[in-house]
Amino acid sequence: MAKNDDLVKKIGDIVDRVLVVRLEPINKRLGVLENGQQELEKGQQSLENGQQSLENGQQSLENGQQSLEKGQQSLEKGQQSLEKGQQSLEKGQQSLEKGQQGLDRRLNNLEKGQNTLEKTVKKQGKDITYIRKTLDTVIDYFDRGEVKLNKRVTGIEKHLGLTPIE
Repeated sequence: MAKNDDLVKKIGDIVDRVLVVRLEPINKRLGVLENGQQELEKGQQSLENGQQSLENGQQSLENGQQSLEKGQQSLEKGQQSLEKGQQSLEKGQQSLEKGQQGLDRRLNNLEKGQNTLEKTVKKQGKDITYIRKTLDTVIDYFDRGEVKLNKRVTGIEKHLGLTPIE
């Protein structure tokens, strides 16, 4: 039995060596496959990260596009506001010009009125001078009449023998 045990042991050693010889390349291949699997997983993860980065970039691009559109709308509104302001400014300028024309007409009318007033004042001055002369004449007439009347009353008082009242 010892022979059998030796034989079994030798067969076992040979099988072990054959298995080692045959399994060694398989193990190497298996190691390479495992490394390849790990590299493939890393590549897959890298690809997923790249995909996520691409999606994030796409989202950022869309957000940027929306911001750009909003900015464009805001710019258009600002342009419209500016145009309305320009129109208002032009209307204001026209109103100022009309106001200036109105003021010029009023000034012209005031100058005409002043000329008319000056003529009227000169005429009234002449009228006043005429009225004064006329009043002086009337007063002189009455003064002379009063003097004559006084002489007459005094004459009548003397004739009647009355005392004169002064």
